Amino acid sequence: EVVGALEGALANELSPERAAALHYFAGDAHAKADSPLPAIDHFLAAARAGFHPQHALGRADEIAESVGDLQRRVESLQLLIELASPPRRIPALRTLAKLYREKLGQADEAVELLREVARIRPTHLQPVEELNQLLVDLERHEEAKATVLSSIAHHRAWIRAHGVRGLSSDDSAEPEVLPVVQMRQLFGMIGDADGIYLCTAVLETAAPRQLTGRGCDDMLDDPFPLPAQRDGNALELLVGDLPGASALALIQAGARLGMRLPDQDARAALPQSGPLPQAAAVVTVVHALASALGVPPPLVFLDSDPVHQYRVQARHGPTPALLVGRRINAGPSTTRARDLIGRALMRLANGGDLFAQRLTLPRQIGVLLGVCEAAELDLSKTRERLFVGADDEAAKIVAASLKPDDELTRAATRFVRTTEGEARALLTTALTLAEDRAAVICAADPRNTLGALRDEGALMQGRGTSLLGYLISDDHLSLRRALGYDRGLLLDLEEMG
Repeated sequence: EVVGALEGALANELSPERAAALHYFAGDAHAKADSPLPAIDHFLAAARAGFHPQHALGRADEIAESVGDLQRRVESLQLLIELASPPRRIPALRTLAKLYREKLGQADEAVELLREVARIRPTHLQPVEELNQLLVDLERHEEAKATVLSSIAHHRAWIRAHGVRGLSSDDSAEPEVLPVVQMRQLFGMIGDADGIYLCTAVLETAAPRQLTGRGCDDMLDDPFPLPAQRDGNALELLVGDLPGASALALIQAGARLGMRLPDQDARAALPQSGPLPQAAAVVTVVHALASALGVPPPLVFLDSDPVHQYRVQARHGPTPALLVGRRINAGPSTTRARDLIGRALMRLANGGDLFAQRLTLPRQIGVLLGVCEAAELDLSKTRERLFVGADDEAAKIVAASLKPDDELTRAATRFVRTTEGEARALLTTALTLAEDRAAVICAADPRNTLGALRDEGALMQGRGTSLLGYLISDDHLSLRRALGYDRGLLLDLEEMG
């Protein structure tokens, strides 16, 4: 009786809004009367007319599934995709893709639907996995790889912006590392062992309880080799995207030309025993790592002070040099030693320990000013803005010691033109971030560097976020391949978990 009354009311109803509601109620009545096909048609009509379309279409799909009516299921899902907001389309897109793939034998249609899911939710792993597997099954391997790489790019953007973040104020709680977990699986889909290794290193350090499958040590057949020789301006590529990169380039240009720093005479004494021979193991390591960073290989001296056994000092001066402690000299190929040597090489390129660790900030700004003055730039409009608090004595010492070349002039011009605000706001951060990058490049295994940041409480702050963003970047992975670090890694995807 209810069904008949509703059908009669529909036949006489002139208002579209009331007709839409009547279609919905008629569909509900037919469903309760065990008349599934009319019920589906009424729910579809209600949705098209705008009466609670999502609920109406959900009921239509549910009934069509129960009676095995594929045609009406497809119609319901297509209409739901058309009418729903992007986030609400996702279940319908995935369900319809499954129908096309498994019931209708139209895999190409399923591919396009899953592409739309991946576009709406690029950091959701399951639809990317499904799309990748479907494309592999269709032997469309390049498209499958492109799908995974696109999702990796979105995960990288998330990590660059957020790094790893704590879940609560509880010190025992591990940070949120889901993007890293998923990137590890994405790298597994394309067989990138080095990408898997780097993500595993982050998880081992930041959130070991969230690591499944094999750890870093299980992936290494042998310790990482020394980096292969490479050409090109590696130093600029390594730090060129950092905030304050133009300040670093300016200091490096001055250091390359042997600029004299304030207090240099008191700090530049080298051991009278002379440099270590070229055949010494530590010298071989230092030169290989210097090549990887794109800096000139320095002389290497042994620091016999027992307090400095685990230290590597960077001495700027007429003869740039590293002073290595006895423990570093005894085991220069260990991860810790390579980390420390890499940091020291970066400091040496940036004026040595004297500039990075001993000069006050006003004197550091004075050094920047002195290099720009040596390049004979017109600073009348920029001096007060860029060089706030600069030590004039330091600037005079540096300017008098330099004979500028084209590279220094370019670096000074770029610094003045591109730096916004005060140079001191960028300099300290740039020096620290550059050291962190040099450490992970030279050590090859980033766990030592990540562990140090974790212990300092910096891993979940800006410094850690910057390093993590670089660590999983395509630039870093490409550099590791060029240095030969990807060779010797063992890849067993079934043991990743």
